[in-house]
Amino acid sequence: MPLFDYTGQLQSGWAFQGTLEAESREHAESTLADMGVRITSLRPAQRTAYVAPLSLDDFLFFNEQVAAMVKAEVPLEEGLRQLAADVGSHKLKRLLNDLADDLRVGTPFEEALARQQRRFPTQYGGVVQAGLKTGDLGGVLHGLTAHLQLKSTARRALLELAAYPLVILVFAFAVLSLLMRVVVPRAEAMVADMVGTPGIQYATMTRGDGAELTYVVFRVARVWPFVELGVVVILAAICLFLAATYLPGGRRVREWLLRRIPGIAQVYWSSVLARFTHTAALGAFSGTPLPDLLTSSGAASGSRSLAKTSQRVAERLRTGETLQEAARDERDLPALWSFIVAVASGRGDLPLALEELARTYEARAQRWISTLRIVLGPVLLIFVGVVLGWTIAGMMYGFVRVIQSLTG
Repeated sequence: MPLFDYTGQLQSGWAFQGTLEAESREHAESTLADMGVRITSLRPAQRTAYVAPLSLDDFLFFNEQVAAMVKAEVPLEEGLRQLAADVGSHKLKRLLNDLADDLRVGTPFEEALARQQRRFPTQYGGVVQAGLKTGDLGGVLHGLTAHLQLKSTARRALLELAAYPLVILVFAFAVLSLLMRVVVPRAEAMVADMVGTPGIQYATMTRGDGAELTYVVFRVARVWPFVELGVVVILAAICLFLAATYLPGGRRVREWLLRRIPGIAQVYWSSVLARFTHTAALGAFSGTPLPDLLTSSGAASGSRSLAKTSQRVAERLRTGETLQEAARDERDLPALWSFIVAVASGRGDLPLALEELARTYEARAQRWISTLRIVLGPVLLIFVGVVLGWTIAGMMYGFVRVIQSLTG
């Protein structure tokens, strides 16, 4: 909505100036008149009003509620007003009331959404038009909700999988630092007091008797500050590298990394294929030609590699090749995907087939997430137990050797 700069005067004689948001100059004049302002100047501002976009949670909630209203054949104007009365988000409440105002004066729903396009994802208006065109707006909106929820769930799952081992490793490193900085030096000093020889020198003298473990523990404790410094430098380098992957041009590096970490790679790629297929299903609902469907779905998948693959396949389809011929040598586009699309296109139920295939990829990602959660815990606990056990065993063996030498 445009902005207008104005100066005016109240009946009391007090002059002031400000900025007003209004649909037109006439609307701005009417609003100021209702406020009791005598206008001395009114001109369009050289800027536009900033409209904060909806958060992902607010947008998902809005989309789900609109889809439910459409399915239930509830009048949208009244439904949006009732919904606005119940929500707590100020941004969402304002959006709902604005849409309801537009619908009240007879504005078509897709045009009302177009007026608020800055508050929505860029392709939302096209999705709604596709739903209206096919007569299944509720189904298309539910499909979009599933796509966005999957994207959010996959990102959160990857963060959880990364955070879980990091928490365990940080805790283990903190305990190990306590042992190496406080406990092991005191243990070495006690050994030295008992035998009258520096602990590490005593461990060296008795290494032939099996004291190698004690020697290693004492030795590591002496250089532990440098180990900590090295760990900090490595972690800083990793953080800088990960931050750089979010800069322009870094998506390719981030994708390369995610696709080469065992376990994480399967979660990531299954999620990418699920998003790709969900977007393709939305395009199929609107009757988008297959080459354009591939191109738009690849761009929406979040994968640079899959986007390029989709573009190549689309170009070959435009030359007259079949989908299976065009995708034969493309590793990123599964053969099953091409086969199902080819068969479903012939039967005329491509949108439903793609939705079902998307759920299959989503289920595969969830299975991998569950597997990693089950496996990572025991593996990390075993690793931490071995390291801490090695340190404690090294100290205890030193005391045992000292006692044996004194009593032998």
